[in-house]
Amino acid sequence: MIQFNPKIISVALNQALNLFWTLLAFAPIVLIWYLNFNLFNLLMLILLSILFAIFFRKYSIQLQLSNNRKFYERLGVKRFQKFTQDSHYINRLIERAGGEKPYFRKNLNLHQTKKIEMYEAYHAACLLFFFISTFIGFYNYHFSLAILAKLANIIYNVIPLFIQQYNRIRLKVVLRLAEFKKN
Repeated sequence: MIQFNPKIISVALNQALNLFWTLLAFAPIVLIWYLNFNLFNLLMLILLSILFAIFFRKYSIQLQLSNNRKFYERLGVKRFQKFTQDSHYINRLIERAGGEKPYFRKNLNLHQTKKIEMYEAYHAACLLFFFISTFIGFYNYHFSLAILAKLANIIYNVIPLFIQQYNRIRLKVVLRLAEFKKN
């Protein structure tokens, strides 16, 4: 039997999952822009989205909806987390392939915080891009595409932003415990 490197399997599974969600979410957005193409508007929206991501990254802590894990759990974040990168299901597949069980506490450091910030900035940029694209769809009477774009925005951007805010809270708790154990 061929033995695969679990790290390669992990990266491949996570990227396949990312590709699936990205293609699914961007399909209505691409169609809206295909039907209403204007290069200047597209470039301005991309620039505006990038600026929004920079703003969001700078003020992400102040924009956090709650500092209470239960708030996000009531929103269903734990359920949605199962279908994201490094999810429960992906980790189980990696274990079956011979990899070790990944633990949240293994990679606690500045890298983990920067990863959360990076995901938040990306999804903030996409959030604005999808929102304005949805408006363009409604404005130009492409109602079914606009509704799909709105749903894609919630699934692809709003929920991941909640997940990252939830992860930030979990990371703080674990870092405090690790600091407490040191002393």
